[in-house]
Amino acid sequence: MRFESTRRHGFMGDRGGITTVLFGILLPILMVGIGGSIEISRAVEYKQRLISATDLSCRQAEVYVESLTGLSMPSGYGATVQSYADKNRSERGLTATAQITATPTVSSTVLTTPPLSVRPGNIHVVATGSVGLFFKKFLNKDSVDFSVTRDCNVQAASSSGPPTMMMSESFEGYASQLVGGWAVFGTMSQANCTSSICQGKSWGTTNAGVEVDQLSAITTGDGVQYGKSFAELDSDCSNQVGTRTTAQQNACTRGNNTTNSSINMIFNLAVGTYEVRYVYTARKNVGAYQYPNDAIICSNPKDTDGLTRDGDVAKNAAGTSTVALDGQTRRIELWVEPKSSGYKSDDQALTATTDPTYVKQYMTDVCIWSKTWIERSYKFSVTKQQDYRISWRAAGLDDSFGGLIDYLRFCQNSCP
Repeated sequence: MRFESTRRHGFMGDRGGITTVLFGILLPILMVGIGGSIEISRAVEYKQRLISATDLSCRQAEVYVESLTGLSMPSGYGATVQSYADKNRSERGLTATAQITATPTVSSTVLTTPPLSVRPGNIHVVATGSVGLFFKKFLNKDSVDFSVTRDCNVQAASSSGPPTMMMSESFEGYASQLVGGWAVFGTMSQANCTSSICQGKSWGTTNAGVEVDQLSAITTGDGVQYGKSFAELDSDCSNQVGTRTTAQQNACTRGNNTTNSSINMIFNLAVGTYEVRYVYTARKNVGAYQYPNDAIICSNPKDTDGLTRDGDVAKNAAGTSTVALDGQTRRIELWVEPKSSGYKSDDQALTATTDPTYVKQYMTDVCIWSKTWIERSYKFSVTKQQDYRISWRAAGLDDSFGGLIDYLRFCQNSCP
């Protein structure tokens, strides 16, 4: 059908009018959609900062109380407990929008404050915060409110000395080198070393290297808890940055991708007590290898046993290498090895069957699944001064899908 010129002009005018009407109808919907997406992102980032501040306040106050000797507490110790909450609220930019209180209590179930002269059994932290909305007119809501609580058990006996941070790493220093939100490093810079035992030392890596991410989409549950970056040790062989190491070249040859890698550092340790802490979560979107969302499948560092550790090495009983454990592709192992051991954890063929004594002695922690970030802790004593290597190693399938780790710390006595 052919339109006459006058009729065609009228039709185009009508269509323009329809477009204007449709745009007027759809604009609020579009604004709600776009605005909602932006606000969700802002709210998630705010909640992560609030959770981080709460967790750290609880843990730091607990360590402080445990560092005090005897059952009688010094006057004013309650104010010191609260000072950790104030410091973390300020450091995470929450001063104007959140309140965080840290209180010594009798226990996690009896939230009453004991007499100031009596050693508490718990630190109770409550955080409330609110993030204002930019699109409040369209969303018909002024703000999103959050509340977080944490309880940290205080040991009855005091620690062996004041908590001293010796090394920490949260992978924030690599942001400028990431490509599309992630990158793989064979050569890594120095960690944050506050002690002479690690100053000037850089991280060691194996195989494909260490993947540093800022992609919260691959975490399960609660985004990135400490800063914006974290590490994945079952690293992709692509997107490598910086100098490609010999280990990377060997691991990433065609048809022989050894993506399970490790990050490690060697310390010369004097006689004393030490603690390793880190946070772990399982990467999501990994095909058929799923566990119940509310399950946490990790070892018990207080009763480490490389043969039976919470049943998580059951598939290993036949001598199958950990790199072939199909359901444990998110597996992260913590190794603490003295120099005299020969650092055998570099051999991925090492199993609880091939060398059960070695695994039981030096594989100190294992996690294969947690939906949300959980904090792990391992304490050990040094009776003879020598070098110790601390390693986080990926195991399970070599498939570039692994466990995620963040906020690695190494401390004398305990971690603040």
